[in-house]
Amino acid sequence: MKKTNLPALLAAALLSIPAISIAENLVSAEDPLDFKAYSVEISTYEGDPAAGTKVGPQKCFAVNVTREEGGFFKTKHVIEIDPAKRYRLKFSTFSEGEAVIGGHGTCQDIDNQEIQPYWAYGMKTEDGKPAVHAPTGGWVLVEALVGPGETLEWPPGATKTYMAIGITKAEPGTVVYVKDLSVEEVR
Repeated sequence: MKKTNLPALLAAALLSIPAISIAENLVSAEDPLDFKAYSVEISTYEGDPAAGTKVGPQKCFAVNVTREEGGFFKTKHVIEIDPAKRYRLKFSTFSEGEAVIGGHGTCQDIDNQEIQPYWAYGMKTEDGKPAVHAPTGGWVLVEALVGPGETLEWPPGATKTYMAIGITKAEPGTVVYVKDLSVEEVR
């Protein structure tokens, strides 16, 4: 599987070269502003919060819920897809506090307009649940397989996608950790 990082993907788009349809690390751990955030504050965390460490090679995002209703964030970077291919969209999450964490993606057409009627696909945990009910007790993988032959297929006209992560049923001040956001072609 060929991997590419976000700077290379953006450079390709800027040079009007067709973007590579496989992307790893949708956002940079050094730049939490790679997200559009709604009722949450995002910062980086060095180490592994699930192991209780603040040192090590691992980096993740600490998402602080600021409103009782919860909030969500989405990647600013829209990923080009080929609707004739299958993709895995995934992220991992961890929380010691109570929260419901879900992921979804939305599609855009060639003119950067969201597919209407609004079309979103839900991501699920490894055991098929539509959301993570925290506390998690460790990292939980959340993913979706989208494309021909999958339960979720790309809608007509889809050429791009992005991911959003929602957090509900969390008290203000609850911190949810997220890492390894990625989109990869499945062969």
